[in-house]
Amino acid sequence: MDISTNSCLAVGFSKEFLDRLPLGADTEPRKAEYELLLIGESGEFHGKLERAETVVCPRRVTLDRPLPCSMAVTCGMTDDCTVSFSSISENSALLSLSRPFSGRRPCDVRVKLRQGVSVYENLVLQAVRILEARDD
Repeated sequence: MDISTNSCLAVGFSKEFLDRLPLGADTEPRKAEYELLLIGESGEFHGKLERAETVVCPRRVTLDRPLPCSMAVTCGMTDDCTVSFSSISENSALLSLSRPFSGRRPCDVRVKLRQGVSVYENLVLQAVRILEARDD
């Protein structure tokens, strides 16, 4: 997934998260369609977007209307989320993928936590990393 050409929209995130996001991102909708839509921890999105190829969001999300997408990736601390942490220490966490996602099978992988961002924002950063690594 080539999301380096501002085809990413990230709403409801901290400045620290946006600084660590490994790609350019709009913070307000400027187009009708995005390759990737990242929704912050509040789970609220009120924009005039027509479509997003992939949506990364919390388990509970509030939209003005249904948003067509090819893949939804939920991030949170429950088993039914696509991406979660099963354990967390000060500097690392055990990342759990609960269903096949972007060419990866369900698994647990030890990852480094980014300092200065929330647990949820760390989960979203991991999901973006996995999306960027997939072979299209």
